[in-house]
Amino acid sequence: MDNARPLPATAITALCLAHLATMASRSAFAAIVPVLGRQYHFTDTALGVLMGPAFAVMYGVAAITFGSWADRHAPRRLMIAGLAVVAVASGIVAISDRFGLFFLGQLLLGLGQAAFVPAAILLIVRDAPRGRTGPPPLALFTGASALGRSTGFMIAGLVLAASLTLGRTTGIDGWRVLPLVMALSIALLAGVCCRTLPRHRAIRPDAPALAPAHATGPVPAALIPLFAAAFAPVLIGQSIAAWMPSLLVRMRGFTPADAATVFGGILLVMGFAGQLVGGLAIQRIAWISRRPLVANAVCLGIALPLLVVATHAPRPVVIGLSLAGVLLVIGMAAFIALQAVQTASPADRRGTTTGVFLALVTLVGAGGGPLLTGLLSDSGLTAADGQGLAAALVLVAAGGAGFNALLAAGIAIRPTTLAAVR
Repeated sequence: MDNARPLPATAITALCLAHLATMASRSAFAAIVPVLGRQYHFTDTALGVLMGPAFAVMYGVAAITFGSWADRHAPRRLMIAGLAVVAVASGIVAISDRFGLFFLGQLLLGLGQAAFVPAAILLIVRDAPRGRTGPPPLALFTGASALGRSTGFMIAGLVLAASLTLGRTTGIDGWRVLPLVMALSIALLAGVCCRTLPRHRAIRPDAPALAPAHATGPVPAALIPLFAAAFAPVLIGQSIAAWMPSLLVRMRGFTPADAATVFGGILLVMGFAGQLVGGLAIQRIAWISRRPLVANAVCLGIALPLLVVATHAPRPVVIGLSLAGVLLVIGMAAFIALQAVQTASPADRRGTTTGVFLALVTLVGAGGGPLLTGLLSDSGLTAADGQGLAAALVLVAAGGAGFNALLAAGIAIRPTTLAAVR
C-alpha cells in the first residue's frame, strides 16, 4: 500500500502545476473583463457578479461535499475530475457571446475547483514528507495559486496585445484564444496528474478512524474565529485581482493588454513571495503560530495604507511599488489563516473542515469582494469614473481590515502550534 509512503515530490509538483493552471484560467477572465464590458455593454455590477458570485456560490456549495468525500475515499479521481470540469468551463467562456454563457462558465469553474482544491490540500497536509527543509509543501501549493493568478494576467496581456492580429488570423475575437489555451493546458495537466498521483491513497494507516469532534480535536466553535480571520485577506485580495487591471485602464490610461501585463508581473513575484514568507514566518516565529489572529490583523493593517497609495498615486512607479507591498502582506495574511485552520483541525476530519473553510471563505471573500466593489462603484456613493472604482476598492479593504482588527482585539484564541498538525 502506498498509503504508508510520503507523497512523492512528483505528485506534489503535479498538484502545484495544476493549481497554477486553474488559477491562471480564473485570473485570465478578470483580465479580459475590460474588453467584455465594452463589447457586451456589461455594467460593473454585472461584471462583479461574473467575477464573484457566479464562481463563489457553486464553489461554496460543492466544496463542503467534496471535502467530506475526500476524507473517506482516495481523492485522486476527484481531483482529476475537477480539473476536467475546469477545462470544460474555460472552453465555454471561449465560445460565449451572452451573459448567461459567461455565467455558466464561471459556475463550472467553481465546481471544478471545489473538487480539486480541498482534496489536494488534504493530501498535501496529511501525506507530504515530514521534517523537510525549505518552505512547507502547503506554502508551495498556495504559492502556486499566486503564480497562477499572475501567469493568467501576463498571458492575457500578450493575447490582448495581439488580439487584432489573432482576430484577422483566426476569424474570431482575439480574446477568445486565451480561454482556449487555458482549456487545453488544464486538460493536459489533468493527464499528468492521472499518471503521477497515487492510486490508492485513502486515510493513512496511522490516522485515527472517524470519531466525534470532541474525541479528536476542538469543537467546531473553536474554529469559527479562525475561519472569520481568513475572510478579509481573501475579500481584499480577490477584489484587487478582479478590479485592479480595470482601474489601471480607467485612471491611468493603460490599454487592457498593458494593465494585465503590469499587474500580472507584480503579482508573479509578490503574490508567490507572500505565501512563502508566510510559511517560513510560521516555521521560525513562534508567536505567529500561537496568535494567528494578531499576525493576520497586523498584515492587513499594513496593507490598507499601501492600497490607498496604489489606487490614488499619479505615478506608475509609485503605484507599482505600493501594489507590490499590498500583495506581499495580503499573501502572508492569507497563508497564516489557512495554516491556522489546518493546525487546529482534527486530523481525521481535515478534509471536511477544509471544505467548509474554503466554501465559507470563497462565498464571503471571493464572492463578496468583487461584487461589493462593483456595487459600490455603480452606487453613486463614489465618483462615476475611475476614482469611484478606486474609492470602492479602498472601502472594501478598510472594512475587511477593520473587522480583523476588532476580531484580534476582542477574541482570545487558544494557542496552537505546528506540532498539532499530524
